[in-house]
Order: sequence, then structure tokens, then C-alpha cells
Amino acid sequence: MRHQHGRYGLTNARDLAWVLRHLVPRPLRTFEQLVEVRGVDRLKRTYIYCSTPATGGFDQFVRFKAQPGWRFYELKTDHDAMVTAPRDVTRILLGLV
Repeated sequence: MRHQHGRYGLTNARDLAWVLRHLVPRPLRTFEQLVEVRGVDRLKRTYIYCSTPATGGFDQFVRFKAQPGWRFYELKTDHDAMVTAPRDVTRILLGLV
């Protein structure tokens, strides 16, 4: 499997080594299989936009910023914010910001 780590901004060798040890292939069915979700209107919805560097592929989701029912946060970090900015991600998901 070929990985494009630089594309997502992982430049720290230690972070990159950690991610490489934990990568697994993503099953194709995760893109094909429909999931029925009930009660979605009661779920809290949060979108964390990782903007530095912008990857382009996720820019389309900035639209959630203006949609009712969504909490939108921008982190000036790379795509793997859960690796490079875990405290920020945790605080956002716990509603502490």
C-alpha cells in the first residue's frame, strides 16, 4: 500500500513513525455500504476543518460552517490533527471550547 504522508502535513518523524505503525487498509465496503442511522437529528454534529496545509479534498466541507445544527471549528494544523494536536481535538469534541 502506498501512503502520501506529506500530503496531509505529517512532517515530524516521530509522529510519522507512530502513524505508519498503526495504518491498516480501509475496506472498500466503507465507501459502498449504506448505513441506516436513526435519530440523527438529535446528534451533536461537529466538523473540525484542518486548514494548514489545506489539502483541497476536504475544502468542500467548509459548507458545514453555515449549516444549522453543526458546530464548526478550524484548526491550523494538518489533516492528522488527532496525532499533531490531540489536546485541541479533545477539547472541541468534549465541548470545552
